[in-house]
Amino acid sequence: MFKRLSFNFSKNFFAAVLIAVLVCSAGYAAPKRRPSRHPKRYYNYSQETHSLFREFKDFKDYYNQHARHPHAAVRLYFYGVFAFTEAVRTGDKHWEREASKMIRYALHSDNPIENSPSLSELVRRLRDPGSAHIFRSFLTGTSPENNYTPKGGMGSIRDGSFRINFVNSRPQIERDDLKVLIKSSGADSPRTVYTSRYDDGRWYVTNPSSTYVQVARPHHDDYDNNRPRHHRRSHDADYD
Repeated sequence: MFKRLSFNFSKNFFAAVLIAVLVCSAGYAAPKRRPSRHPKRYYNYSQETHSLFREFKDFKDYYNQHARHPHAAVRLYFYGVFAFTEAVRTGDKHWEREASKMIRYALHSDNPIENSPSLSELVRRLRDPGSAHIFRSFLTGTSPENNYTPKGGMGSIRDGSFRINFVNSRPQIERDDLKVLIKSSGADSPRTVYTSRYDDGRWYVTNPSSTYVQVARPHHDDYDNNRPRHHRRSHDADYD
């Protein structure tokens, strides 16, 4: 009789524990974590090559296919930037307008970059040929001594074979964003670019401000346009 009671007690005890576990699990759902909370997924990124886009439509199609990684978002942002600076260098107004749309898309901006107060400095840098080296300073092979010429020469920008000098192999979490560190050859410390994944599953740059902060001047100050730096005449409306 004692054995029977002991067996029934053990049986009832384990049954009660099982029921309690099932009841608790029924009312509990594991919190859904944002993709940005899994940085291990974004450890490695292989920089893909594509020539600069001249039309926004082509850029958009390419972006929608490839912006699945925080580093890809940063690289695609620079595609728009270099398209803009090349358009300014060559005086191609249509290309400049298309490049503006590319940058807007890469930044997930609600307004054109020219109409966004927070991006006014970016637009000023983009339109100033004497500031083009700031953006090139993030490419491998550049330095103030070689006038920020990337590995492979200036042609590597146009054909898209340039490489962004990423510092960290995996982004760092900060709030709901992932920080991507890039090295400027004209600055002592790495620059931080903030990226975020939106509902469409693609990554976008949410704060590019560090990419257009001044860097060390190239040794040949008139390298970009063979004339004195534009900012020396910024007070003169004839040069707007």
